[in-house]
Amino acid sequence: MAGDYLPGSPLGEAELAKRFGVSRGPVREAMIQLEREYLVRSFPNRGSFVTALTEPEFDERIRLRSVLEPLALESARHRMTPAKLAEIERHLQQLKDVAATGNQSAYVICDYEFHVAIWEMSGRPLLKDLLVQISAPVFVFESIVSDRYHRASYDVVSDAQAHQGILDYLKGSTDTDACGCLLPVLELAMHAEKPVVFGAENSSRSNGVPK
Repeated sequence: MAGDYLPGSPLGEAELAKRFGVSRGPVREAMIQLEREYLVRSFPNRGSFVTALTEPEFDERIRLRSVLEPLALESARHRMTPAKLAEIERHLQQLKDVAATGNQSAYVICDYEFHVAIWEMSGRPLLKDLLVQISAPVFVFESIVSDRYHRASYDVVSDAQAHQGILDYLKGSTDTDACGCLLPVLELAMHAEKPVVFGAENSSRSNGVPK
């Protein structure tokens, strides 16, 4: 997520083992795990490479989130406690604070941590793992290409504010359902972020996130 290896970069076992001062065994195990998480792709006779997310894959992952993440929000709301709510409030405040600095790469990491914290609170480990598998490549890719956000003057402050509805839902202070509270965040991803990530001139028109 720090962007040391750009999308499509080759990942050689020998080079990585030397860099981290370990044998090839741990590197090979790490690569297998990263491939399970769709962060690395391996090809016979070619080797392993950092995942380069395509626009159709981006669309599919956002649409899958629109179906699965409301389930996690509903479960988290039912299991919410004052301590858990305070933790989510801290995550959201951190998200807003980082957004104010304009540090896009740090913002993406905070954004990911905000959502994962809620998924973990759902008490549904399989659902949480599925959401991580679906979403992590998108967040990583966005972090790697954070310079594109800066060049496009992306409104990261408004992006952070869109997450307020999720907190309101978890607090029970809104009549909007889980899908409705999540929708502003996913709509920004589909209609504001996607043209930045893939280039407005190359980004195809989207039908939006299912409501």
